[in-house]
Amino acid sequence: MATAEMIAKVKMALRLSSEDFDAEVGDLIDEATEELERQGASNYALSSKQAEHYIKTYCRAHFSPDAEQANAYADALTGIADAIRRSSYSDE
Repeated sequence: MATAEMIAKVKMALRLSSEDFDAEVGDLIDEATEELERQGASNYALSSKQAEHYIKTYCRAHFSPDAEQANAYADALTGIADAIRRSSYSDE
């Protein structure tokens, strides 16, 4: 479940000030976290700055009005997830 703190951080990254999108942003945060878990990120890695970066990028990809930009964000997710996985393996 997305925390109020993480929702606020993502909204700031998305330049959203209205509370109208809080539920949607929260759902996207949960989806991004679940995706990282499926890809093998450790609990420690999920609380890292890299995971926060992944979550913000995931949300940017879904909120971007420009398809080319959304695809660029989606492509960046692979590299970020790889770095998180590598750090997860070194933590064990």
